[in-house]
Amino acid sequence: MRFPIACFLAACFVIASPRGYAQAPAQQNSTTQTPAPENTSAPGPAATNPQTSASADPDKELEKAINDANNDYAKVVRNLQDYLKRFPNSPRQATVYHALLQSCQQIRNDACVLDYAEKLIVMQPEDSQTLMTAVTLLQQRGDAESLARANLYVSTVLESIQKLSPEQRPERLSLADWKSQHDKLLMALFNVRGDIEHDQKTDDVAAKDYQSSFNTMPNPAAAKALGDIAESRRDWTGAADQYTLALVLPDAGPVKVDRADVLTRLKSAWRQAHGNMQGLGDAVLAAYGHVPVSADAANAAANPNKGAKNVFDFVLRQLDGSPLPLAPLKGKVVVLSFWATWCSPCYILEPILGNMAKKYAANLDVAFLGVNSDEDETLVPRFLDRVKWELPLAYSNGLTDYLGVDAFPTVIILDRDGKTVFRVAGFPEEGYVDALTAAIHSAAGPPKNSRGD
Repeated sequence: MRFPIACFLAACFVIASPRGYAQAPAQQNSTTQTPAPENTSAPGPAATNPQTSASADPDKELEKAINDANNDYAKVVRNLQDYLKRFPNSPRQATVYHALLQSCQQIRNDACVLDYAEKLIVMQPEDSQTLMTAVTLLQQRGDAESLARANLYVSTVLESIQKLSPEQRPERLSLADWKSQHDKLLMALFNVRGDIEHDQKTDDVAAKDYQSSFNTMPNPAAAKALGDIAESRRDWTGAADQYTLALVLPDAGPVKVDRADVLTRLKSAWRQAHGNMQGLGDAVLAAYGHVPVSADAANAAANPNKGAKNVFDFVLRQLDGSPLPLAPLKGKVVVLSFWATWCSPCYILEPILGNMAKKYAANLDVAFLGVNSDEDETLVPRFLDRVKWELPLAYSNGLTDYLGVDAFPTVIILDRDGKTVFRVAGFPEEGYVDALTAAIHSAAGPPKNSRGD
């Protein structure tokens, strides 16, 4: 079981306070000493550079390094690494590290991303999003040293979230919404740490975290993980009970469970426990009787985009329920922002995008659209009545899954042919608007027309 971490962890930015960071000392789940991260891409010790003089202005040189890259992320990485060699004591070091991390993500250099993420963690140990970026990559590595660091980082975030109180929530967030987000975040974090502990072959500890996740908010991912552990112990009755829950519970947040795999495991465990399949159907039906049907499941059968082959084949739904075909947007640069009512950073990002959309209103080559991805769409109208966003909005109708969006917010920019030219998950406030604007300009090129004919 692997959780798409960014989708729930972006909420750490503003769930606690308007600034969104929760400070907490680092805690580790075990007594294992966490080793220092390896150095893979950062500049070495400062040496005398003939190009650097006492009169050089670090800020101007930084601006030049970025501008000279001309929106080429690989060049951004090279230029900023050279900048750090020339100015190892720059007061903008943390900003440069953030820019390097994001650029390394764009060129899919995971070693580079992890290197700068861990350097940022040393400087800003309360940065939850960077911590979880590191956790994801360390889990992928899977060696004992990497898993130990991943455990440390996720435990740090988990402890900080557990210490939050409703009084720390943003003013715009109701108590009920805060509680819902807080519980979803804890649920997912317990599952992530359980995954790591399972990979560390400490299933007794992992089971406690999976149970904590389920107790916080019943969810099929935790139930399946508990079923897997019970199965490994040949506790067939316990495994069947957990797999039954994993089969019938609705997905919590963006995490999806493979129901076909769960059903196969359930049948096997049931046969082992009872000697035959008698009674299994009744047990599943009884479990379904206690589970509400999600809006996502109710709408799945009526999905009009099941056969869509590209983005412009999709027909979304406007807030009033009327169809919104994307075909007319072909030939434009399209900025898609995927959001959900439970996503705290979306509260900040969507109004920013609304203002950007206003500035581009006269440019007929650029279109903005906020795509709601809530499982329960009944939450959306009341939410929008409260926040009063001005960005054009529509319901996903399957577009979220089609584009593989598992993090909120996620902004995707499509060029005139529908190809993805920019994609960022989460909301790193520093430099975000500038990066987004540069990507739009790069994709749009010279305006095709200015009259709409």
